[in-house]
Amino acid sequence: RNRLARDITPEEVLGVIRPIWDRGKKSMADHVRSYIRSAYSWGLKSELDYRSTSPRRFKLYSNPAADIPTEPKTVGERWLREEEWVQMWRWLQNPDVPIHPAYPRAIMLLMLTGQRVQEICTLHKDQYLKEEGMLDWSKTKNGRPHSIPLPGLAIELLDSLTPNEYGCFFQGRKDSSQSVPHATLYSLL
Repeated sequence: RNRLARDITPEEVLGVIRPIWDRGKKSMADHVRSYIRSAYSWGLKSELDYRSTSPRRFKLYSNPAADIPTEPKTVGERWLREEEWVQMWRWLQNPDVPIHPAYPRAIMLLMLTGQRVQEICTLHKDQYLKEEGMLDWSKTKNGRPHSIPLPGLAIELLDSLTPNEYGCFFQGRKDSSQSVPHATLYSLL
């Protein structure tokens, strides 16, 4: 931490990543490599942006993690069997542990629609077109509008929910003006 970022070498980055990989934590090693690479990429882009007149703060010339290979990705081929899906649905209807009520309902809507977690977490009352039985996003992750027709169970679920004063269907536990964080749903699952 007492060295300048520009003085870090690829060998030193490997010295941080290799012990993690040796412990059998291949995914974590790849994440650490990715974080280091991203941090240097951001630094290089901000410093070498010819449109900016701000002085170079870090004097970076290279990314020490740029040429370190990534861990091969394994594409999942596992999904819930029908009986597992039903078991999960029933548990979400009546969880055996204390859970903020918005969390299971958000997961149920995810199961019914197959939409991105962030889009469901941040669902606003203006995006639910009740008369048409559709969800409509004017802007999504890819920047394009997106609409989907809803199955009957999803309509029943949304009709049973009352958005809060901020229009959120799935508000956070600590701050009702914010929607439930998507990371919270990942943790719950």
